[in-house]
Amino acid sequence: MLKVEKFHGIDNPLFESCKKIRDVVFIHEQNVPVEIEQDGLDDKAKHILVLKDGKAVATARFRLVKDSYKLERFAVLIAERGKGFGKIVLEAIIDSVKNDNKNIFLYSQDIAVEFYKKNGFVIDGEKFMEAGIVHYPMRYVQ
Repeated sequence: MLKVEKFHGIDNPLFESCKKIRDVVFIHEQNVPVEIEQDGLDDKAKHILVLKDGKAVATARFRLVKDSYKLERFAVLIAERGKGFGKIVLEAIIDSVKNDNKNIFLYSQDIAVEFYKKNGFVIDGEKFMEAGIVHYPMRYVQ
């Protein structure tokens, strides 16, 4: 059974599952420094967590930055990649914010650009490096 949880901040017990997924994907797999991954902004964000048969498999967060929504920290456990969980997370966020009449943007890692293009985003600026990983600014246009 698949369940999508949405919640705000870090006080929800589900946040620990989000943090564990992000630690595995970003800190351990991609060698992102802890101080970049754990940026202190989680309490200001809304979080999405996908549970498959009760097990946390994917997560992301989004927050209001000025007059736009910034989507961040998309992470899917390696054993669950390619199964559509990233799209489920993205759709849950878009559904949550699409009626607010605000811009939606993100900074995509190079390896995820095509995924976001297939899901309504376009590159909106020059590539840049963060944590040793190439990123592209992208915005939602659909």
